[in-house]
Amino acid sequence: MLAAPKLPPRIGRYHIVGRLATGGMAEILLGKLQGPRGFERAVVIKRILPHLCRQPSFVDMFVDEARICASIAHANVVQVYELLQEDGELCIVMEYLQGESVSSLLRRLRARRQTLDYGLAAFVMAQACAGLHAAHELCDSDGRAQNVVHRDISPQNLFVTYAGQVKVLDFGIAKAAGRQTSTKTGQLKGKFAYMSPEQCVGEPLDARSDLFALGAVLYEMTTQTRLFHRESQLMIFKAVCELPIVWPEEVVPDYPQELSHVLARALARPRQERYPSAAEMQRDLLAAVRRLSPSGVPEQELGALMRTLFADRMKEKRALLSRVQAGSHVSSVPAAEVDEDVDLPAAHTGTVEARLRARVLSGGAPRALPTRRTRGFLLGVAMVLVGVGTYAALRTWHRAGAIPKPANAASGGAATADAAVLRLAPAAGPEAALEVTVHIETAPPGAAVVVAGTPRGPTPIALRLTRTAAPVSIALTLRGYQPGSEELVPNVDQRF
Repeated sequence: MLAAPKLPPRIGRYHIVGRLATGGMAEILLGKLQGPRGFERAVVIKRILPHLCRQPSFVDMFVDEARICASIAHANVVQVYELLQEDGELCIVMEYLQGESVSSLLRRLRARRQTLDYGLAAFVMAQACAGLHAAHELCDSDGRAQNVVHRDISPQNLFVTYAGQVKVLDFGIAKAAGRQTSTKTGQLKGKFAYMSPEQCVGEPLDARSDLFALGAVLYEMTTQTRLFHRESQLMIFKAVCELPIVWPEEVVPDYPQELSHVLARALARPRQERYPSAAEMQRDLLAAVRRLSPSGVPEQELGALMRTLFADRMKEKRALLSRVQAGSHVSSVPAAEVDEDVDLPAAHTGTVEARLRARVLSGGAPRALPTRRTRGFLLGVAMVLVGVGTYAALRTWHRAGAIPKPANAASGGAATADAAVLRLAPAAGPEAALEVTVHIETAPPGAAVVVAGTPRGPTPIALRLTRTAAPVSIALTLRGYQPGSEELVPNVDQRF
């Protein structure tokens, strides 16, 4: 194994303390800025690797990253101080953050057999949305939109400080107007398991591609499984673009409907069905935070969790900074990522079944999974019921004038966005003994649901109904739309 090249004692006005990490394009160094009267500040210096300094494409990409990051002034985006060039070397100087990546957070939780509170997961993603929205809305000095797309959103590029703040990192492959570099046709950039379908097939990208990636990260944070991870890049692409999604309710019983609703929009394969902006996604996530974190201080809760989970890392980093401030020799620095031997499972059918077998009902008895033959029979019954029920509901609402005919019905075009239509949702999990769950979602959401004359709340909603062979009447009303009604037989878990 080749030894890492020796570091220079200083770059520009910064003393070099040590190497934090090395990637394929650059290395990350820890530096120190000294000023008058004992002023000191730790900084992170990203330096392009020496063998790439003479390749114009890499140099231009590096300069693009510095320009984009320096232009985004937002609390949820890592701050860039300056771009240095010295002796033919290029360096980006950034703020030094004390904390851990979301990937490290998830691995540490799994190593301790803990899960992340749903409200805190929603808070992390809401803050990431805020930072990304600032990037997506970036304009130049003349007010022209820069159309920034990060293209590499992943747990490694979302960072949580020990104080509970969230930062979006690494705009190294971001797409933006005015970039000196551009991606060639057929050239993919980003982590495959977090790419959007359009990114996988090389189509032009917009901000909604980043929202798909955020959805994949939110799924991972709240289920502790990786949604699209497979054994090969080809299978990852197939999972992202074609294979049925293992919905969170199938992995985690009683998964919050607030977050399921967010995932349904963020992970929609047709980009026109996703959130139109990161701000819209943030709005729903903040609503979920209010419901799932009643304390009202999620940042403090997140900071307390980080300090508890990473007490050892905090001690290491404090000791490092003390040595830096004292001017002592630093022989090593803490690794950028931790617990790298811990891995999250993929959300495959086998993984889901194994997790479900381990779940217990409130009475303590293990929940039995159906046999393969039973599963096939129940799936067939459920599909018929969902198909018939959805067709009847759509027909009823169409007669009432709520659903305008698509402009391009012959080619399978979607109904207009302002039509109140019932949206098919993923199949539900294993059935309960005496009750069934009927999930109802509408587009737009917020329709009032009345079951057998009794109001049950707005959509999206999970109804717990007594298992019976007798039909039950369900009515839907939403201001501005004609009411609709339908009868269903609650004999299996189902979704409309």
